Parts: sequence; C-alpha cells; structure tokens
Amino acid sequence: MTRAATLAAIGLLCGAVAGQKADSEAWRKDPYTLGEPAALRRAGYVSLGPFPWGDDHDSAKIHAMMPEAKILWIETAHFRLGCALKEVEVPQDSKVRRRMAGELKQLKRVLPRVKPGARKLDRWLRAHLFARRLEQVYGEVLQLLGVKDSDFGTSGKHAATGPILGMKDKFPVLLFQKSSDLTRYATKSGQPPAGKPVPICVFFKERGGLLYATSAEIVHSSRDPDHRLDCHMRFATARNLLAGYKGFQHTLPPWLEDGVGNWVVRRFDPEQHEFSAMKDQDFSRTYPHQWEVFARRLTGNGFGRPSEVLFGIAKASEMTFHDHICGWSRIDFLQRIDGGKKLAAFLAAMKEPMPHAPGKLVEASAVMDAQRTALKRIFGWSYAELDSAWAAWANKTYPRK
Repeated sequence: MTRAATLAAIGLLCGAVAGQKADSEAWRKDPYTLGEPAALRRAGYVSLGPFPWGDDHDSAKIHAMMPEAKILWIETAHFRLGCALKEVEVPQDSKVRRRMAGELKQLKRVLPRVKPGARKLDRWLRAHLFARRLEQVYGEVLQLLGVKDSDFGTSGKHAATGPILGMKDKFPVLLFQKSSDLTRYATKSGQPPAGKPVPICVFFKERGGLLYATSAEIVHSSRDPDHRLDCHMRFATARNLLAGYKGFQHTLPPWLEDGVGNWVVRRFDPEQHEFSAMKDQDFSRTYPHQWEVFARRLTGNGFGRPSEVLFGIAKASEMTFHDHICGWSRIDFLQRIDGGKKLAAFLAAMKEPMPHAPGKLVEASAVMDAQRTALKRIFGWSYAELDSAWAAWANKTYPRK
C-alpha cells in the first residue's frame, strides 16, 4: 500500500470512529430546545447540565458512575432533575390519551416542537414533562403554605432562611428507570442497605439541598406507567417540599407529611393515593380509592383512630390504611377552613425551630408538644374538639357511597 493510500485509510477509519462517537452521544441532544439559550429561557430552564448536586458529587460524577443509565439533566427555577426514564407508549385508553394530549398541549406553549398528539413519549419528552410537573407541585405547595418566593432569602418574612422555600439550595430529584441504578446511587449517598429497592430522601447538609430519588420499577403499572410515576412523584415532592419549608430542621409527624402528600395527589387524580410506608402493607393488593366515602364511615364506626392517637404516631410504618385516610381527611378539612389560612399558619408553626440538645436531633416529644400547642393556639381546638368538628364536617361533605 502506498503512503497516500495508507493515510487515506487512516483518515477513513478516524472518520468512522468519530461518527460512531457522535452517534453514541446523540442521546444527550435535546430535540425540543436544541440547547439554545432562548429556548431554555422560554421553557423556564436554567440549564441542561452539568450542575452541582450533592455535598461530594455533581451531575457529571453521577453520569461517570453510571454512564449506561444515560441520565438527562434539566435545571428549573426550584429543582435539578436527573431523568433516566425509558421511552413509553401512550396507552390506547381514550381517557388517558385525552389527558396526555392536554398536558402536551400545555407543554407545547413553552416547547413549540412538542406534538400534542404524540403516541410515544420519548426520553427527552418525559424529562420535560417531569420538569414541568415538579414546578406544578412547587406552585401548589406554595399556595397551601400561603407563601411566595419573595418571602425567602435576603428579604421577606422568612429572610433568615434560604432562597428556595427556606432551603439554601434547589431540590434535587433523580428518576431512574431501573431499581438497580437507584440502589447504586443510594449506596453512593451513604444510605444503609435495604432489603429491597426503596426511594431515598437525602439531606445534603453542606449544599443545603433535599434530594428525592426513585425508580419507575418501584411504582410500575402496566396500564399507565407514566401517570402512575407522576402521582408517586407528586406525593413525594409535596412531602419533601414540606420537609424543606423554612429549612430542614426536624421530622414532622407522618400523618401530616403523608396527609399533605395525598392531599396534593388526590387533587390531581382522586383515584390515586400513596403511602411513604404502612403497617402490614400488602404490595399485591390494590387499595380502594374512594377515600371520601371511607373517611365518612370512619367518623362513626370505631375504626378511625382519634387525633390524640393518630397525631402521636411517630413512624409511617405504624399507620394503618385507615390512619392514612384519616390523616389525609384532616388536611382536607383544615384546608377548607377560611381558605386554608389557619392551616398555613399551623404548618408554619410546625416548622419553627424547636428546642434540642446541642448536636442532637429534635426529640419526637417536642414535635408532638408543638403540634398540640399550635392546634389550640391557631384553631382553638383540643384534639377531641378537632375530632368532633371534623366528624360533623365529613358527614356533611363526603358522599355515603
């Protein structure tokens, strides 16, 4: 072979290798914004990564740890999202297709390349959908808390707290497709080994962010996997936002955290509900979704535990199915009093700093005492008086069947 022929062959080989590399990296290119600054601004995005994440790792390090997951990154005003979800088809059910078409039509307003009639949700489209959904939950929780962004940071009524609902940093969210990837990341984050894959919540003390990570396999649904994961994410995000409100300082009672989470989910879809944990939970069982009917029955059949007991439960794993219904219904009731102003004041009181020994966590008893005091000060009720008012309201408001 002549020298010229050899150089030509080398050139062809290098071109082929470069082409293969470009093809292997094509998944990084967002077809909806093309990474253009103007398109990102229109969508309400800050960047598509890389960006900061945890105390000892950023998004680039997460990718280096599991490149095969092909995580897509989006930073919004209040969240940093890592999304490794696979493409899914939109189910043929007409109700599901109408709902998805409506959501895609809304998304098209900020991402003009979106097709509302899409029959498949590609990986980037799912990432954009979840970025938008996260911000929707943020807005709904802000409304529930009776606050706005300007209340936090250097000015406003919560000036001593961080700028993101009281946190120093944005809320990181990781949505994996595979539970094995979730477990790998959980190990990296220092989480104790679990008997089976479970979602994780991690407070990054130095950066000041509060992470939630889960996988599609944990909440898989063959009927409508995207919607099922959407509801799961809304529940978990609402709980995380409440935990981070005015700064992450102590753990709230589970009836309150899960009650707020299910209040957000059931406003979005009254046929859905979630549990962070539940006593004797049967994962093979489909639990009934007619919670209004159940709550009405629980006011008088003796199976609904009184607030004195319900509000004193320290772990969600100690709450029964009926406890979760009663917790959600208490939030539903309190939120409808005076437009939710008193409930907002109650939630703010529960997030006030509480006394604790130096270097120690706030004792659960201090949280329970604060809860009783705030209920009496803001609503004027003892636990028994709350139960009486709630029962009368539920019997008048909720349907019999």
